[in-house]
Amino acid sequence: MCEKKMPQGCNVPDENYDWTCKMIDECLVDTWALARLKTPKGAAIDHPLLARLINFGIEEIVVLIKAVDLRANVVFGEYHDADTMQVHSLWVPVSHLSDLHSPLPPRAVGYPTSRLRSDFETSVAKSESIYAR
Repeated sequence: MCEKKMPQGCNVPDENYDWTCKMIDECLVDTWALARLKTPKGAAIDHPLLARLINFGIEEIVVLIKAVDLRANVVFGEYHDADTMQVHSLWVPVSHLSDLHSPLPPRAVGYPTSRLRSDFETSVAKSESIYAR
């Protein structure tokens, strides 16, 4: 088909390419992703908070993707720090991102009112059944 040659302009991935990392077209706004603080090559995301997390031995964090920059191949994400109860915003290279093993639901502001009402009524019904015993 290609005369047993690689077509011109086709690049073969590096032997050490990480096939688990996301591609830029897989990064959707308001979805969750797992961000590695360091790559296997040792490159780290430059952010003061992340240096503290790396010192604690944390290797990955969950970020909410808020924006995607196709030209720079980075995403703008939010990290919710449970220790300090702060939300940190940071730019993360796409090469540091991977999919979550178990998907997280979207934030509550993304639900329609009918879904919130249904969830509330279900919770109330469960609570009533527990207290009725």
